[in-house]
Amino acid sequence: MTDLICFDCDGVLVDSELLAAQTTVDYLAELGIQVTRAEASALFTGKTAEAAREIIRNTYQVDLTARHTARFDLLLFQRFRARLRPMSGIADVLAALRIPSCVTSNSGHARLALALGLTGLADHSECRVFSGEDVAQGKPAPTCSSMPPRALEWMCDVA
Repeated sequence: MTDLICFDCDGVLVDSELLAAQTTVDYLAELGIQVTRAEASALFTGKTAEAAREIIRNTYQVDLTARHTARFDLLLFQRFRARLRPMSGIADVLAALRIPSCVTSNSGHARLALALGLTGLADHSECRVFSGEDVAQGKPAPTCSSMPPRALEWMCDVA
């Protein structure tokens, strides 16, 4: 029997991956770095913000500051507000669940809150949200022992 279902957010709950890749292309172009959307997707999809900054530093020799991150988030959040949608059928799947679920994502809490709120998925009553910001290493690395105590306690109570 399954005791808990963990959903990724980007590409599973919300249709955000192409929006994020295009935002990456647009933002890197502002910095003088030319990449295609396919290249941006291959390099950055599924990565934490810290991992993305490290890739940019190592690949393009550009150190991104907090100001750079804030600019990227502004562009991405504007695009989300204009175009983000839930994945087809996911609201029905969530409504039909009869066991606890959570969201585990490498995206940051602000991005997750916005994405789930804009798409109407934040109201899913059993949903708990865990971000790559909550663990030392983002997916696929985290184990139960590396999760914050509050997440570990909740997940162990469910089992």
